[in-house]
Amino acid sequence: MNLIGKDDIIKKLSSMKKSGRMPHSIIFSGEEGAGRKTVARYFAALLICENPTEGDIIAPCGECRHCRRILGGTHPDFIIPERTGKTLIYTRDTMRQVVSDTAIMPNDTDRKIYFFPDFDNTAIQSQNILLKSIEEPPGGVQFIFTVTDPGVLLPTILSRSVVIEVRDIKGEFTAEINAPYFERASKLSNALLSGDEYSFSAVLHESSDTTEARARLKKTLKAFEKILRDAVILCETGKCDNPASPCEEEAKALAKKFSLRRLTAYFDIIESESKKLSYITNTPLTGAVVTANIFSS
Repeated sequence: MNLIGKDDIIKKLSSMKKSGRMPHSIIFSGEEGAGRKTVARYFAALLICENPTEGDIIAPCGECRHCRRILGGTHPDFIIPERTGKTLIYTRDTMRQVVSDTAIMPNDTDRKIYFFPDFDNTAIQSQNILLKSIEEPPGGVQFIFTVTDPGVLLPTILSRSVVIEVRDIKGEFTAEINAPYFERASKLSNALLSGDEYSFSAVLHESSDTTEARARLKKTLKAFEKILRDAVILCETGKCDNPASPCEEEAKALAKKFSLRRLTAYFDIIESESKKLSYITNTPLTGAVVTANIFSS
């Protein structure tokens, strides 16, 4: 299970897991569409994954029954309290129910995880009801919040929580890539879907090693990275967190055809080779290497 483009967050959460000091309250802040909810589910899976990856980075496997049920929204110990009213807020009654529920033992793990997405509009009175449980949580109880601005929360909640900013990487892609590169990335997607290695290679072919050729190839790979990122998120969550993407249909087709493991492997290859273009001077060879790695993975 991976968080595309969020290596800094993966490292932070992995360090927490390694140290054995997972925060009982964590807040993921950032703009709408930055991937806060995806990060929150990743963290929840990391808490109770049965087969986390080992090595430098500890991450949830994404395949055990706990990971699958968290991603599918069906885990009995991953609880998302209801928001009500026209403005979809967490009411005082909801908070009282949560506080009462924390005293009940978990169903299927050693933890109960309460996830409060979009906590921004929660009234101070409602936050106060939850405060005691955050200050002195029952054993095995975790709270996860997503907000746009952490400043809307009570200072006492903030002081007892770990706050992690989730940055939007979509803007980094779209700010530097224009339509021609998305068109080339779309051709790469279609070639991959049809298993057409020759056409895939033709899109990436550069006959010279000029600065222009290197920039053109790098921007094409960045655009394809963007499509693969959206496909990974679709495969993980069943939802596209960037419906305005110029290659949304390609991402949907990739998510339908390939497994999450395969899509993540494709993304890692493209991301790695794109970074190498900053210092590798053999641009024609890079296109051939990318093609070979993609079709042999």
